[in-house]
Amino acid sequence: MPARLLAQKMGMPRPTVYDALNSLINAGLVISREEDNKAIFSISDPNNLELIMDQKIENLTKAKSEIKTLIPKLREESTTSEPRIRFFAGQEGVKKILNDILWYKGIETYTLWPMNEMIDLLGAEYLEWLNKRRVERKIKLKSIRKHGTKINFKQFPYLADAVENLRQLRYAPKDFEFDMSYWIYADKVTFISTGTHPFGFIVHNKEFSDMQKTHFDLVWEASKES
Repeated sequence: MPARLLAQKMGMPRPTVYDALNSLINAGLVISREEDNKAIFSISDPNNLELIMDQKIENLTKAKSEIKTLIPKLREESTTSEPRIRFFAGQEGVKKILNDILWYKGIETYTLWPMNEMIDLLGAEYLEWLNKRRVERKIKLKSIRKHGTKINFKQFPYLADAVENLRQLRYAPKDFEFDMSYWIYADKVTFISTGTHPFGFIVHNKEFSDMQKTHFDLVWEASKES
């Protein structure tokens, strides 16, 4: 059909449709022909879709192989004694902080975690997604939650102390109160505030990470499994 009719059917401005058609023509997915002095557009050979996908997969596979050779060097160059701090605001900012953990694989991490507040802030759906990706990347977790935290593990099985969740769980002493959380991973520490105006930041520094791990170990030893 002509672009005019296509724009009407899709409820889109004609210039937008022309831009999209030109992109599809360049990708080999749409062909154009003249009919009664009008440009008529139609789908190209559907097999081109599979060919384009194969090309993209090939390019991504090649890029992944090249990146694997670069990562050790990049990590070595990024190790520095000078702390680097990044700040984030709002719910989406906090999610970006936690997503940073998923860049790693096969490491052990440590959290001081006010679970109920985090559910309220981030939502159960995101926390389930985060746990799934963490487990897929074989990132182990030791987590300290507030004393008296009550979680319905039938409703939230991915928050339980279970082998399949790669999680060890303890509860802080009764007189140890906290609303802010931290998560130690690699040579980084994230801090997250769950208050009225949530925010967080990542500190990237090995000495600081080691010091925070010492704090975690002390609280872990004083905490109980239930």
